[in-house]
Order: sequence, then structure tokens, then C-alpha cells
Amino acid sequence: TQFPNITWSPASNLYTDVAATVPYIGGTSATTLYFKSNTSGNATVTASTATALGCSVSKSINVNVKPSPTLVITNPVINCNGGTVDLTNPTIISGSTNIATLDFYSNAAATIPLDFPTNVTIGTYYFKATSSGGCTTIAPVTVTQTPALNVLITNSTSVTCNGLQNGSATAAASGGTAPYTYS
Repeated sequence: TQFPNITWSPASNLYTDVAATVPYIGGTSATTLYFKSNTSGNATVTASTATALGCSVSKSINVNVKPSPTLVITNPVINCNGGTVDLTNPTIISGSTNIATLDFYSNAAATIPLDFPTNVTIGTYYFKATSSGGCTTIAPVTVTQTPALNVLITNSTSVTCNGLQNGSATAAASGGTAPYTYS
């Protein structure tokens, strides 16, 4: 059976391949097309055909594009050398939208779950956000650490006799997170 020429409109967001990499050219005949849009909402697509005798028919369909989650990541910093970070802290994804569930992974493909997202060290991890409509977004989060806290004692003087308070020392801190307090 030979199919009549079927044209589609509008041509925007229509593709001839399932991977949605080859755009449909308006006015050309195609029996199967694929819809892809980066914008959520509703769209109407119309298929039209006509016979050689001039009979024509058009049929429209509504396409509902569900919104994907948006991840806004603030990369956390470990303030103490050797410390950890809790990736489940909501401040890390503050400003993110349309998230029904959030999962944590150790690889970019989000196939290896992170065993302890509440206790991670420096490195790159991945958040996978899923919307209520089932759409997903994967984004990296990079945990860094401030330089190790160091203290250097210089210019020290010992107490001369028991009971006297005439000893002194000068300390200088570096690394870590300023400001420093001395005691």
C-alpha cells in the first residue's frame, strides 16, 4: 500500500529520527515524525494529506511537554581539613525547581548510587532530580576543601621563674577559613 503525501505543521520541534537530531523540513512528506522541545507546555501539530482528486483531510494532535527539573547547585566547601559534607543539605540545591525526588550518585550516568550522601569527602558527585511527571536532570556537585589549618609559633620566651607571668609566644595562623581566633 502506498501512503499519500503527508505533510506536517508547524515544522518546528519535529524530527525525522527517533534521536531527534534530523529536523523535519516543512512541506516534505513523512508518515512518522518525532517531537522534541526544550520548552514545557502544550503544542499542536497538524498532519495533512490530499488525494490526486483534490480530497484533503487534516488531523491535529496536542502534545503535552512536561517540565524537567531545574538543578541550581552551590558547590559545598569542607571548612576543616579531613572533614565531610552532607549532600542532602537543602542549601546545596537552593533555587532548584520542579523536583519530586532527588537521588545521589558517584558517576555521571547516575547508575552507581552514592552509599552515604550525608557524609562525603572532597570529589565530584552527581544529583539526579526527577519531576512528578517523570522527567529527569543530572548535574554534578563538586565538594572542595579549604587549605589545611596551620599554626606557626614564633618568638617564644620561657617563664623565668615559677609563679611569674613573664613568658610569651607569638602565633600566626594560615590556611583554613579566616578570620582566626587565638586562645
